[in-house]
Amino acid sequence: MLKRNRISSEQAITAYKIFTAIDVKQVSIDIASSVRIAHTFGIYAYDAYFLECALEYDFPLLTLDKKLARIAKSLSIYTFSV
Repeated sequence: MLKRNRISSEQAITAYKIFTAIDVKQVSIDIASSVRIAHTFGIYAYDAYFLECALEYDFPLLTLDKKLARIAKSLSIYTFSV
């Protein structure tokens, strides 16, 4: 967003500070299931991993990616979007 001049450098720094306050936990997921999600929706495996994680652990998904948010909603994953 900074590169595309959609936010200022100060907004990027604030976003970074908020992001680093989020508690991140590394978890295992079903890779085969995430590959199926990637294939079904024509998305990168990386994005599908997040969707699979949300599905397996019943976590909400935080994303700025509108396409990913639409896919998540179609999978009944609660999303937080900006």
